[in-house]
Amino acid sequence: MKKYLLLRDEIKEDTVVALGDFDGVHLAHKKLMRETVEKAKEEGIASAVYIFDKNNKKGKVITSQELKESLIFYEGIEIIAVQETNEDFFKTSCEDFVKNIIKGKLNAKFVVAGRNYTFGKGGKGTSELLCELCEKEGIKALIIEDVLYENKTISSSEIRNLLSEGDIEKANILLGYNYIIKGKVEKGKQLGRTLGFPTANVYPEENIALPRFGVYLAEVEISGEKLKAIVNVGVRPTVNGKEPSVEAYIKGIERDLYGEEIQISFIKFIRGEKKFASVDELKKQIEADAEKGGLL
Repeated sequence: MKKYLLLRDEIKEDTVVALGDFDGVHLAHKKLMRETVEKAKEEGIASAVYIFDKNNKKGKVITSQELKESLIFYEGIEIIAVQETNEDFFKTSCEDFVKNIIKGKLNAKFVVAGRNYTFGKGGKGTSELLCELCEKEGIKALIIEDVLYENKTISSSEIRNLLSEGDIEKANILLGYNYIIKGKVEKGKQLGRTLGFPTANVYPEENIALPRFGVYLAEVEISGEKLKAIVNVGVRPTVNGKEPSVEAYIKGIERDLYGEEIQISFIKFIRGEKKFASVDELKKQIEADAEKGGLL
C-alpha cells in the first residue's frame, strides 16, 4: 500500500486509476474499485484511487479522510493518490486535468469512473468528455453504470439523508458496512459514571455527518476487541449540553479509556434524543435502553 501527495509527488509506475469522490466508500464505490483492481491485474500494473485532500463540496461528509483511506485500502487498492488542493488547482481546465494530472502525475494507462463523474474547472467535465480526452492521450477509459438499490441510485447524498433520518439500517445496506465514527476518548461531564453507566465520550470532527440525534445499538472496537454498546448521539439536553458528542456505554469495560482510539459501528436506531424532567428519569431510560440493546 502506497500513498502519494500530488503537489510534490508523481507516480512512476503504470496505473489503472479509479476516479471519484469516494465519500462513504459505499457499494457503488466498491464496484468501481473492484473493476479497477480486476483491470489492473489484467494489465499487470498497479491499481490506484485518486481523491482530494479534503472535502471540496458544501456540507458534511460521511467518512473522515483517515477512515476513507483505510476503507479504500481494505478493498485491495495498492495506491492512493491524494490531490492537495489550492486555488490554482480549481482553475485547471478539463484538458489540463487529463494531460497533466491523469497522465502526468498519475501515470494512468486506464481510468475507471462513474457515469456522473465530473472534473475540471467548475466541474464542467463529464464522463463522455473524459473518454474523449483520455483517448487523445492514449489512455483507455471505462465508465461504470449506476449501482441501484430498490430501483434508486446509491449515492453519498442519499446515505447522508438516511443518516439524518436515523435510518441507520438502510444506510448500512448502502454502505456495505456499519456506519463508523472513530475518535479518541475524551473527558465529558462524567454524569454517566454517577448514574452507574460510565461512558466513553468521542467528539467527532465538525464536518462529519452525524446520524439523527438519539440512541443506537452499536459495536465498539477497542485495541482489536469488539464489544456491544449503547450509544447516544446528541447534545444531552437533560444536562444542558450544547456541543454534539457521541457517548458509548460499553458492556464489559471497567477500565479508564481516556486517550484511547475507539471505533464505533452503528447497528440499529433505538429512540430519538429526549429531554427528561430529571436525572432520575434519565437513569431509568438509560437502563431501559441498555436492556433493550441486550447489555443488561
